[in-house]
Amino acid sequence: LPDEISKELASVKDLRTKLKQIDRNRRQLTDQNNKQSEKIVNLSKKYQDILHKQETQQSILNEKDAFIKDLQRNISDIQEKYEILNEENNSLKLEVIQYI
Repeated sequence: LPDEISKELASVKDLRTKLKQIDRNRRQLTDQNNKQSEKIVNLSKKYQDILHKQETQQSILNEKDAFIKDLQRNISDIQEKYEILNEENNSLKLEVIQYI
């Protein structure tokens, strides 16, 4: 009987040791899981920041394109007006020459 009690006690001690190890493993896994969750949250924030920056850059490019198109229209308008004024000027020169 004392031999059986000793075996049972050894078995209980072994089970306690195993339970402690299981608890340590569980805590480690929980810590690792929390760290991974933190990393995921941080990566998600970085991703959102990148998306926002891309949207901002695209908006700037769109504004730049609109500005360039506006400048091109203005340049075309100025060229047309210059040609008209140049023709009028040439016509006036001819009139002056004819008058002289």
